[in-house]
Amino acid sequence: MSARKPEHRALALLLAAAAGLGCERGTDAAPQPSASAQQWPAGVVLAVGTRAISAEEVDLASVWIQNIEPGASPAHLRRLTVTNVILPRAVAHELDPAGRERALAQARERLAELRSGNFAGPLGPSGVLGEYIEGPWTKLGLPGWGTLLDAPDGEWSEPIEDAGSWVLMRRLWRREGATPAATVLAVDALRFDWLDPATRRASIDSAMDQFPLTIVDPAWREVVPELIQHRMKARR
Repeated sequence: MSARKPEHRALALLLAAAAGLGCERGTDAAPQPSASAQQWPAGVVLAVGTRAISAEEVDLASVWIQNIEPGASPAHLRRLTVTNVILPRAVAHELDPAGRERALAQARERLAELRSGNFAGPLGPSGVLGEYIEGPWTKLGLPGWGTLLDAPDGEWSEPIEDAGSWVLMRRLWRREGATPAATVLAVDALRFDWLDPATRRASIDSAMDQFPLTIVDPAWREVVPELIQHRMKARR
């Protein structure tokens, strides 16, 4: 591949970092439940603990990364998506499933208020109800940037799941970049965290040693990087 632009290199570094996390660590993590003959629903290809992951979930998120790496093969897009979006999100789910559901309920309640016009909290300095964020995908995060890239201005999104947080966003404006990856969005964001923002990255990193990865569809063993399979004690 030709020399990458900075945002492309950033994604490659994310993949490399995620794939190499903890490779130097031992395998003496807390004992895990024994693998069972659990029957997963149709379409499930991976699972982290009890969290099922479908091929559809991966492919929907891979569209975001395709805007950043348009030349990537479908298999490589899946690999980038699983590594950078899906597995961290699944681990965050397993860390506190009940907290995740509570945060989702709060986000949905607030969204209903926003859409009904019954919520008019104090506006910030930039005229937003939540946090004003302006930038490319590296600033907004892949889920938010990808979801709002082609959204109409001014409309609140459905709850967007990031690792450890649900977020409601409305796009204020979009500025085209030299490439789709360089496109800048300005958004109003309301977050509903179930993991502490100050420590969640470290918590998710550490928890990758705790929750086993089950490769439900054997073909997906070619998608998940081997180092992650080793670290998460991937099993069939």
